[in-house]
Amino acid sequence: MGVVELRWLCVGVVIGGLLTKGAGWRWVMFVNVPVGALLMVGIASSLLALAARADARSSMYPARWHLR
Repeated sequence: MGVVELRWLCVGVVIGGLLTKGAGWRWVMFVNVPVGALLMVGIASSLLALAARADARSSMYPARWHLR
């Protein structure tokens, strides 16, 4: 785990604790569910775009056509 991931892991725990203590645990869900849904959509679209780009790139090399 890198320094950036560790830093955001700590920040997330602190923000979650502040939300839970101040606003309640329901607000943690109101924040995390939409953010998680947006991240899942973004990751899925990025993976689909990456797969399409890799597929287009592999068709440029005739020597690799027999591997399909």
